[in-house]
Amino acid sequence: MSHTMDSATKGALPSLPVLLAATVCVYGLGLLVYRLYLHPLARYPGPKLAAVTSFYEGYFEIVLKGQYSRQISKLHDVYGPIIRVTPDELHIRDSRFFDEFYGKNLHLDKEGWDRRFGTEGGVLTTVDAGFHKRRRAALSPMFSRRSILDFIHIIYRHIDTLSVRIQEFEARKEPLNLTNAFPALTGDIIMDYFFGFNYDQLKSPEFDSFHEAFIKIGGTGHVATQFSWFLPVMNSIPDAITERLQPAAKPILKFRRDQTSLIARTLRGEELKSNDAKKTIFQEILSSKLPSSDKTQKRLEEEAQIVVGGGVETTAFALSIAAFHIINNAKIYDRLHADLVAAFPNRAVLELYPLENMPYLKACIMEAVRLSYGLSARNPRTRREALRFGEWVIPAGTCVSMSIPDLSHDEEIFPDSHSFDPDRWLTSPPPTTSDGLPLDRFMVSFGRGTRSCLGISLAWTELYLTLGMLFRRYRFELIERDVRDVQLGHDFFIPVAWEGGKGVRVWVRDSGD
Repeated sequence: MSHTMDSATKGALPSLPVLLAATVCVYGLGLLVYRLYLHPLARYPGPKLAAVTSFYEGYFEIVLKGQYSRQISKLHDVYGPIIRVTPDELHIRDSRFFDEFYGKNLHLDKEGWDRRFGTEGGVLTTVDAGFHKRRRAALSPMFSRRSILDFIHIIYRHIDTLSVRIQEFEARKEPLNLTNAFPALTGDIIMDYFFGFNYDQLKSPEFDSFHEAFIKIGGTGHVATQFSWFLPVMNSIPDAITERLQPAAKPILKFRRDQTSLIARTLRGEELKSNDAKKTIFQEILSSKLPSSDKTQKRLEEEAQIVVGGGVETTAFALSIAAFHIINNAKIYDRLHADLVAAFPNRAVLELYPLENMPYLKACIMEAVRLSYGLSARNPRTRREALRFGEWVIPAGTCVSMSIPDLSHDEEIFPDSHSFDPDRWLTSPPPTTSDGLPLDRFMVSFGRGTRSCLGISLAWTELYLTLGMLFRRYRFELIERDVRDVQLGHDFFIPVAWEGGKGVRVWVRDSGD
């Protein structure tokens, strides 16, 4: 009898898989109800799917390859200036709110980028505002105007190397890919500035650089944002296997191996600097007043990855944009070239200060920087107190973001915003918006506030010297005139052009004067 009852009882109990499935369903249903109706952000406008799951973002970023920024812009058109873009994040599109949001005296936490890169230790990806302030203070002296001028002879050297390489392409009558050349230039410069040596990427036949690796693996950050296990798994794979599966990753993997060895040797007291710079960024960090916890092998590796990565692609993309549009518009080229000839009758001599005082060159650079965005990714901040935006009072502790491309393409501020128009910066009196605000207030490609780009002086120096050299000494003819080669096609944190492009390829001609 008891045996029969035991059998009946066992038959009536659900199996373990059924219990697990039921638990998951109940949890999922509860989470859905919470996020839609009980969450602190439940009342904010936006698509319900974005409120319920971060996989809505993941679909646009992973499946459609970096398209969520474009989708967010469309959502703003439907829902208004503030929307919920993930279960725990709001996004604001309001150009006049940008300065208030990223106030110059505000030290705010920044969540999300640490997950994307797997590096909480880099100054760019540090979450905690206090840690960031301390780490940034240690780096800031090396990015001052004075430090850049102390280093400028090395920048000149790399500019001259690029000029020699351009002459080689002219002599051989071969097409020159500027999209490949510019990251080799910026890569050699930032490596010299951080470590005191470089990989001579400018001297490699096809300008081998970090560029292709950044493009090919750029989407991995989106995967890492959605799946916290992804980067640890990827980093556990031996480099030899990764290089076989993705040959484009070789330069990045070599850099990672080299920096591990270099940092370890430097921490042991070895002198590794091989150039004649007064000081490197790495030496500045080691001699700073940072606590020992910020001078560990791991933290320094993370800082190197972030600084070198940031120093390569952003400036290179701005150079590509400037070069394409100047070459593509004969009026712009002729005017710029005439100014450069007048300022530098001897084409072999280029100096930074006169270049910086050329209004038309500066206007061309302003347009290139505006259209390059610096970063295409959402730029998040978390405040420890409530934030007021219009009629909304955003709860303390909420992750809120804005995006630089939204300002660059605000048609009320920059009419015909996708056009490369240096003249918009050359009005007298200085250009303003329709309501009288200075136009340069909305130039935010280097960010704003206490987390703005450290390398702004270095970037401007590279832009002035490189464009001055190119358009004083040479004439170019575009092989393809597809503007998509210098437009945002994919948001991989940095802007990446469309997949079908071959880059800004040109024929080289001597300027003749």
